[in-house]
Order: sequence, then C-alpha cells, then structure tokens
Amino acid sequence: MPNEASALSGIVNPEVQKPQVGTLLLARRRRWIPGHWVRRNHHRVWIRGHYQ
Repeated sequence: MPNEASALSGIVNPEVQKPQVGTLLLARRRRWIPGHWVRRNHHRVWIRGHYQ
C-alpha cells in the first residue's frame, strides 16, 4: 500500500523551460541568391536563382 513518502517521489519540477525560438527562426531564415552569369570553359553560363 503506498504511503505519503512514495507519493513525494512523483513531484515534477514546476519550472517550465522556455522554447528556443531564436534557434528556430535562424534555421528557417534563408537568403535568396539571384540568378547571374558565370564563365565556365570559355563560355557564359546562366546560374538560376536559389535559396542558400
């Protein structure tokens, strides 16, 4: 039969941790690199725009 001492072992820490919002926002922020021309093997090649 449980007693009062065994009930104390189930207490949870009431301090709630704050979510790390700053880390999530940095992970989602992506920078757009516009399309541009580059020279490869004496030819001009178009590089499409993309997220980095």
